[in-house]
Amino acid sequence: MYNALTFFLSGIVLSWGPCLGKCAPFFIPYVVSTKTSVKEGIKAWISFWLGKLLAYLLLGFLFGLLGQSIAYNQGIKHLFWLGGIFIAALGILIFLGKENKLPFCSFLHRNIIKKDRGIFATGFFISVLPCLPLLGIFSYLVLIMKHWWQGIFYLLCFGLGSFFSPLLILAIFSAIFPKIFLNKQKVYLIFQRICGIFIFALGIKILLGK
Repeated sequence: MYNALTFFLSGIVLSWGPCLGKCAPFFIPYVVSTKTSVKEGIKAWISFWLGKLLAYLLLGFLFGLLGQSIAYNQGIKHLFWLGGIFIAALGILIFLGKENKLPFCSFLHRNIIKKDRGIFATGFFISVLPCLPLLGIFSYLVLIMKHWWQGIFYLLCFGLGSFFSPLLILAIFSAIFPKIFLNKQKVYLIFQRICGIFIFALGIKILLGK
């Protein structure tokens, strides 16, 4: 029970510190450029968080099975590439916008952006890419585990704690921001394209490993 509480509180603390700095550059431009209501902003945060939670459960399972010999380091290069390519593509899709006349782009926008599948996948990829605070949590997990299922359970507790992030508050404001300040369609389109370029650049940054 003590360990479960420790991981839950760690999820809250890290979501207000290092994890905020890691996730906000991807999450906020996405919400600002694609959402227009508080409800949509909250739904985007839930999708993003569920992607993160899935990543934590997967990593917990792998750590539980393999402990210190986990193939995390071996597979991380492939995750870098896959995550970077996906996020860069998401940036391009946001840049093109729902007004794009190409049927394929419209289909992708409708099914990836509108249904928040893109932000779900982004949350997943960001959470499996290495970051020092998370590596610290994983190292601690390896030291205290006695059974494989504890990896899943403790990282579930960590993931549940991470829900209580300032990103939830920022999602609400970011969703109504366009309505308040960018009510002219031309201005909003320019801002949307800037956000798309920014997200694309972050994807390229991951690809280059910087």
